[in-house]
Amino acid sequence: MLFAGTALFALGMLCLLVPAFLDGINGQKVWLVIALFVALMAAALVVWFRVLPDAMVLEYEAKRQKLGKAPLSTLPNAQKAHIQQLLVRLGFEETPSGLYRKRHPSGLKDAFWYYVALADSTVLTDTSDALLSQMEADHGRPERACLIAFLYKTGITGEDRQTLRTMACSLLSLERTLGGLAGFNIFLPVLADAMTGQGCYLDQPKGITLYAYGCRFLKKYLQ
Repeated sequence: MLFAGTALFALGMLCLLVPAFLDGINGQKVWLVIALFVALMAAALVVWFRVLPDAMVLEYEAKRQKLGKAPLSTLPNAQKAHIQQLLVRLGFEETPSGLYRKRHPSGLKDAFWYYVALADSTVLTDTSDALLSQMEADHGRPERACLIAFLYKTGITGEDRQTLRTMACSLLSLERTLGGLAGFNIFLPVLADAMTGQGCYLDQPKGITLYAYGCRFLKKYLQ
């Protein structure tokens, strides 16, 4: 049906060229061409709006499955003290709730904000939800935000790594599908061993998504 909408749109555009190839076309025929153009454009829009949600879901799922096969990257030193010293040196300010933030001018249409969280965690999804709510409460700005969340856990398991991958794949796929939708903030989780400080995350630095900016930040300062 997506192809059908495109075909209707193309036919509508061709209607605008008809008068150029007809000699002595009168006013009545011109209005007929205009009416046909409007009808075809309206039909194309109806078809597109009906299939667009399904197409976006399929696109999201395809991207999520592809990302699910990507390996996790390692951060050799993600210890809390090291991260805190780095953030202070880079000029991050601490929010009342304990997050760190800094405004970042970028090649995106608007500048965005980096937020960094350092949190102990037992259930990664619960901690992530709480941190996102915390950031939303702290932010209160029209610019978008990228929250890099260091989740510190003792005794990391394979299930924890899979949870990390699932969260990252879902959020990045959503951002790539929706694009730079106003007010759409992104979450980049980093799973770190509370004892050794070694961390891991899904590294996808290509493109101009907020997730990619977050990955480049990690690679530049921590890898």
